[in-house]
Amino acid sequence: QRRALPTGDDSLGGRPGRHWAWQAKPQQEWIADAASGHLALQAVANDTGNLRTVPQVLGQPLPGIPSDATVIVDLDGPEGARAGIAVLGRGYLWAGVRVTATGTRLIVATRAEGGLSETVVHDEALDGAGARLGISCDEEGRLTVSVGEPGEQRVVLEGHQATAGQWIGAELALFAAAPIGGDPGP
Repeated sequence: QRRALPTGDDSLGGRPGRHWAWQAKPQQEWIADAASGHLALQAVANDTGNLRTVPQVLGQPLPGIPSDATVIVDLDGPEGARAGIAVLGRGYLWAGVRVTATGTRLIVATRAEGGLSETVVHDEALDGAGARLGISCDEEGRLTVSVGEPGEQRVVLEGHQATAGQWIGAELALFAAAPIGGDPGP
């Protein structure tokens, strides 16, 4: 049986569809009130630098067939806060935005299975707080990442191999997190 990612989540009134699942027991504060009707994840202050340990990651299995996922991320949070799209397994890749002391950065980073830290493979300044992020997966689980400000996309990473998770295959995920012990984003 073939599975495919849904065609879009734009009309779900700010709530994730049934095809999305949290990595831990969901808490109401993980989703901020979004007057726009778009999903707004709260940057909870529990990020240790490893997305596999962040409970407020929202995921769904990669479908096992070529697929594309694109999100527009807008982040307003404390220094160190990050939000984006990821492919999680024992190793992972994420593309997103991070708040720094000098402004908002567009980041693509990977973490190898058993790795002690993330490796940043792309880092650039953003003019605003938002970015358009895309991850494409081919039939072999190779990932291509495209990034840019809304209206402008370019490929920044090709051929990264997705890895299976502990219990299931790789997952496409959305997340927002702030450094542990800090203030959460608004």
